[in-house]
Amino acid sequence: MTVRVLVAEYVTAGGLPSNEVPESLATEGRAMLEAVRTDFAALPRTTVVELSPGSSEDFDARFQSALHDCDAALVVAPEFDGILQRCHELVARSRVRWLGCDAEAIDSCTDKLRLHDRLVCHGIPTIPTLAGEPDAGTWPDSGRFVVKPRDGAGSGGIRVLDDPRVVAAALTTGDVVQPFVAGTPGSVSLIVRSSDDFDVLPVARQRLAAETLAYEGGRIPLPLDAEAERATQHLVRHLLQTIPGLRGFVGIDLLFPSGAPRQPVVVEVNPRLTTSYLGHRRRTRQNLAARLFDGSEAPVRWRDETIEFDPAGVEVSPGPVGRSKSCR
Repeated sequence: MTVRVLVAEYVTAGGLPSNEVPESLATEGRAMLEAVRTDFAALPRTTVVELSPGSSEDFDARFQSALHDCDAALVVAPEFDGILQRCHELVARSRVRWLGCDAEAIDSCTDKLRLHDRLVCHGIPTIPTLAGEPDAGTWPDSGRFVVKPRDGAGSGGIRVLDDPRVVAAALTTGDVVQPFVAGTPGSVSLIVRSSDDFDVLPVARQRLAAETLAYEGGRIPLPLDAEAERATQHLVRHLLQTIPGLRGFVGIDLLFPSGAPRQPVVVEVNPRLTTSYLGHRRRTRQNLAARLFDGSEAPVRWRDETIEFDPAGVEVSPGPVGRSKSCR
């Protein structure tokens, strides 16, 4: 029996008005779409269904039409403005299997302030986050702050401010503010079938622009000492118990603060496919799409090499596993 899987990417399919498409989202979206489309097409007895191109005005109609006669759908979409949540609702109405996070988990992860409060309530280390200007003495005087959209995806709208006095002027409705924490940015990706059945993929090093924190690519793996590795594994298990409904591919943005202890803190939780998939699929001879679809009892086997890639998925400097560059 052949399984029909809709593989769709919201931005490149015309979900956003043409004058509102950030180049970073389009670049990463094209790369992720090509990767998952290729991987699902390689699965036995699987037919990939694609979303026909069009405009933002007719996206829902095209999307629902493409779902017709499909058995499952993997959708790459940003979570801001309720976009990912709406895609989930359309798939649920069609009674097609959704290969991703449940509606509750998408909602929990999309709002950065609500996610922060939930993590703190459950004892998961994260970066302090406020919806307004911090009072004097609220945080240690790092001299730098990060202002970002409360409802956002990727690095869009992020500003790094060196003078605390300008934070109030920079804040707009819907922003949150965080202290700038020095350290090594990373991410850990999961393929989750249930809170007790999941794959933890190798931790990746993220390359971020110094002034804007814009994502510039990744390097897999990020070498960790034993303490940091144990802390990361514990954090993942704790997080899956804390946020019900995390399913499919989940990306957790982490920061390993400078100095000891090497306890990672959660920056964001992405309830969707992330660009790290591009690097992970290159480090294994196995097809990760199979694990997204039906899982496997066999563990993922990784090549003993380092993969470095840019947001378009282009390999930058492959080589043997070694120490990562220090974070500036």
